[in-house]
Amino acid sequence: RPLLSPRLFFPALCGRRGITRCLEKSPVVVPSELMSGFYRAAGITAPFGSGISVADHCLQMATEVHCADWVPNFYRRDMVVMSLFHDIFFTDGLDTHGDLAARFLEGRIHPHVLAMLRNHTHLGCGPKTGKVDEEPPERRSPDQFAVSTHRMLDPFAEFDCHTVHADRSWLPLEFFEREGYFRVERPDEHQARASWLSLNGTLVWAAPSMWIERTPLLLAKHLGLFEAAGLPSVELTITDGGPELLKQVSEGRAHVAEIGLFPFLMALDGPCPPPAKLVGSTFIQQLDHYLAAGDPEITELEQLRGRRVGVLSTGSCDSYLLRAMLADAGVDPSEVEAVPLGALYGSAEVLRERQVDATFLVEPALSHAEATGAAHVLSKASSLYPRFQWGGLLASDHIRAEAPEVLHLILGVYKEACRLMYEAVSADCGGSGSAVPAAAAVLVGRGAADGGGAGGAKLAPSVAEVHEALRQIGPEWFHVDAQTFIS
Repeated sequence: RPLLSPRLFFPALCGRRGITRCLEKSPVVVPSELMSGFYRAAGITAPFGSGISVADHCLQMATEVHCADWVPNFYRRDMVVMSLFHDIFFTDGLDTHGDLAARFLEGRIHPHVLAMLRNHTHLGCGPKTGKVDEEPPERRSPDQFAVSTHRMLDPFAEFDCHTVHADRSWLPLEFFEREGYFRVERPDEHQARASWLSLNGTLVWAAPSMWIERTPLLLAKHLGLFEAAGLPSVELTITDGGPELLKQVSEGRAHVAEIGLFPFLMALDGPCPPPAKLVGSTFIQQLDHYLAAGDPEITELEQLRGRRVGVLSTGSCDSYLLRAMLADAGVDPSEVEAVPLGALYGSAEVLRERQVDATFLVEPALSHAEATGAAHVLSKASSLYPRFQWGGLLASDHIRAEAPEVLHLILGVYKEACRLMYEAVSADCGGSGSAVPAAAAVLVGRGAADGGGAGGAKLAPSVAEVHEALRQIGPEWFHVDAQTFIS
C-alpha cells in the first residue's frame, strides 16, 4: 500500500471529540533521521497487527491522539508527534525502540511526553483481560508521572497494545504536516539558530500550570503579537510545577517563565540557585487560591484528616499554601495526603471522579464548578495572606546576557497583551477601559536584531478582535464556555 495514500478517513471520527486541529502554532522540527525511519517502517509489516505496516500503526495512533479527549490541548501537538514515530524502530529492538526514537526528539517535545515515549516499551499488555498489566511491576510506568500523565499514558498503552486493525481508518502523514504538528528540519538549520532558541526554532516560555494567568500569553500568541514585534514564535510549555520549571531553566530549555514566588524563593536559598532573575510581575498580583471539596459533608479543614488533597506538584506554591492552611486550622499536615495532579490541577474533574477529596481551584474553573454543584469552598489563601505577591516573570541569565533587546521586546508584548485584554473585557462590561494606564507601545514591525524598519508599523488589533480571541481561548484552553471566561 502506498504510504501517503492510506485508507479513507471518516471526518466524524474527529468530529465527535470536537478537536480537529493543532492549537500550538509552532510545529515540532523533526530530524531527517526520523523521517527516514518512518519511510522504512512503511515497508515493514507490523507483527502485532492485521497485515498493516508499522508506519500505518503509528498513523493510527497519531489519529487517535489527534482526536482524543484524554489528551490536554497543551500536550496534543507533542503527543501526536510522539505517536507518529513511537514504533518506527520496533524491529531494531523490542525493549529499546522507544528510547531510540526519543533520542531524536530530545529537546523538541515536552519532557513528560518524551518520558512516555521512552517508557511505553516497558508496559505489559494482558492478552486475556485486554487491559494493561499490573504485573510485573518493573514493566509499569515509573512513579515520576503525575496523575494527569498517567491519564494519558494508560489509554495510550491500551490503544497501542490492542487497537491495531487493518479495517480501522487513519489520517495520512501529509495531514499532520499540513495541520502544523511537525515539519522536517532543513539541512544545517540548527547551525544558524540563536543559542536561546529551542531546537524547534522557538523561544520557550515556561509556566507551572494552565491557569488563568496564562491568558495574556495565549492572547499574544493568538493575535500574532510576538511575530508582529519582529520576534520568533513563542512556545508555551507547561511544566506541572515550580521546581520542574526551574529545572528546565537551569538546563537551558526555557529562558522566560512565569512562576509562583514560593518555589522560586526556596530555590534561591537552596544549594544550587537557578541561573535566573525576576524581571517583572504577572498580570495578577494576587491570585486568590480556593481550597474546595467535592463531598458536601466536608465543610471544615479539620475534616481533611486522613484524606487526599490535590496539589500541582511537590514543592509547588499550593503545597506550601496547603500546609499553612492546615496548620492554621490545627491540623498536622502529615495527616493529609498531598496528591500531585499535574495537568489536572485546578480542574473540578478530580473531585467529580473522587480522585481526591479536595483541591485548589481558581477562576474560571471555580465558578463553573460551583454552578454545577461539583465543588464548594472550604478556605481561601487570602485569609492567611491578605497581601501577597503571587507570581513573577523571570528570565534566564543566558538570555539577559546574550539578547537583552529580545527580552525587552518580549516583556513589551506581554504588557501590551495585558492592556488589550483589559480594554476588551472592560468594553464587554460596559466600561470604556480608559482607566487602564497606557502600556508601553509594542515595537510592532521592528526586528529584534536590527532595531527597526522590517515591514513598518502594523495596526493594533481592535477591541472586537481581542474580544473574539478571548472567547476562543476560554473553551480551547480552560474548558469553560466563552461567556464564563469573559466574565
